[in-house]
Amino acid sequence: MPLIGFFDQKDQKAIDKFINEIFSEMGWKKDFLYGTEDIASSFGGEKDAFFVVKEKDRVVGTLGLKELDENEGLLKRFYLAEECRGQGVARDLLKRAIEFAREKSYQTLVLDTQADNLRAQRFYEKCGFKPFMPKPNKKWPESQHPEIFVFRKLEIKYFGLSQKSL
Repeated sequence: MPLIGFFDQKDQKAIDKFINEIFSEMGWKKDFLYGTEDIASSFGGEKDAFFVVKEKDRVVGTLGLKELDENEGLLKRFYLAEECRGQGVARDLLKRAIEFAREKSYQTLVLDTQADNLRAQRFYEKCGFKPFMPKPNKKWPESQHPEIFVFRKLEIKYFGLSQKSL
């Protein structure tokens, strides 16, 4: 079973390579591939976190959380290697992020997915994320491109981790 932990600088190159490989696998343009070359800076705020999933010292998953404002966190770079998909790893990773978000007093989590990433969209819906249209935000470049991305929001203030979806 893969292990989930916080970002460690020694994994920087492996994380950047892993995320680039995901973009290639999915056929996504790299226009929105930013912040992976320096995770410590990109996710280094007081209310930020970057989780890494490793199996036998190999990076097989990532999930970042960034502060948009004092009540709202942005989930970014939520990826799993193909061999880890469909095994509950994404659910466990999301639980960790929600627990962290609660500790940091976030009330809402938001995210974007490529419009053609239907598998991820179904996962987020099962986990209680609802579609919404964000206002364009300089801290969230994807929010300015609804022609490419779809957006989801989860109110964690009242969200129970015992809920069957998670």
